[in-house]
Amino acid sequence: MLATLCLLTATCVPDTTQSAGPAAPGAQAPSKLPYTYVDLSYISQDADGFEDDPTGGAIEGSFGFNENWFATAGFTHTSGQTGGVDLDLDVLALGIGYHYPLSPMADVVAGLSFLRAEVNADPFGADDSTNGYSLDIGVRAMPAPQFELAGGLSFVDFDDFFDSQTILGVNGVYYPSPNFGVFLGLSTSDDVDQASIGIRFVP
Repeated sequence: MLATLCLLTATCVPDTTQSAGPAAPGAQAPSKLPYTYVDLSYISQDADGFEDDPTGGAIEGSFGFNENWFATAGFTHTSGQTGGVDLDLDVLALGIGYHYPLSPMADVVAGLSFLRAEVNADPFGADDSTNGYSLDIGVRAMPAPQFELAGGLSFVDFDDFFDSQTILGVNGVYYPSPNFGVFLGLSTSDDVDQASIGIRFVP
């Protein structure tokens, strides 16, 4: 279930930093990639130990500031069945990230997120929660003017319930207009494979 977290940073991080003019000699060129956005997505997982694999959705966002920094926030809900018990997992994520240009059309990105997970098991009505964190690093690039491709690694660890996980994720976004995109994301870890599809709004 932890693969729901991998799209919070390296695999989905846009902002609309615009250049005011030609960069001064020796100055860092502004990124062509967006770092302010809102994503809405549908999630489907193939998770070990589940008879009815988890599905759900997420709302995630990023806000770019000070040229190279961005703040992230997201909420993910998934629901599946294991051992005849319906299991719901809600994850809230708040983070900070940094991007550095490799070229005008490609950035390396890194981030740190605080995670809060709540688990509900029906029909027992058992609720519990735990805190954790995610460390993320990846690369985002625009190989074509309307297409973005991103990939990265996330290390996720919680205080209780879940084993630490290393998650590999890739994400492709097609922008039919500068303010709207559609995306497909794939991720994998030891316990969970995940696919997500969604829409992106870029102000």
